[in-house]
Amino acid sequence: MRECPNCHRVSSGKYCTACGVEMTFLPRCNWCDTSLYPSADFCEGCGKARQAALSTFPPPGKIKQFFAKLFGSMPIQKSAE
Repeated sequence: MRECPNCHRVSSGKYCTACGVEMTFLPRCNWCDTSLYPSADFCEGCGKARQAALSTFPPPGKIKQFFAKLFGSMPIQKSAE
């Protein structure tokens, strides 16, 4: 099942069952898994810039450090370093 790039309805065939447009592959945001349309400069799901949305995730240690700083958990922050 994929989202139609024209009418945004979900369809499973080669063509959208609602509007008849060919279902094309759309890249997905690596942060929130929302479809990124060709004309979009930013992800409509999380607001990340297109280039950042298509980049790979940071290493797991960086993610732990980010959340440790965000929530102020020093034991997690020290173990992630």
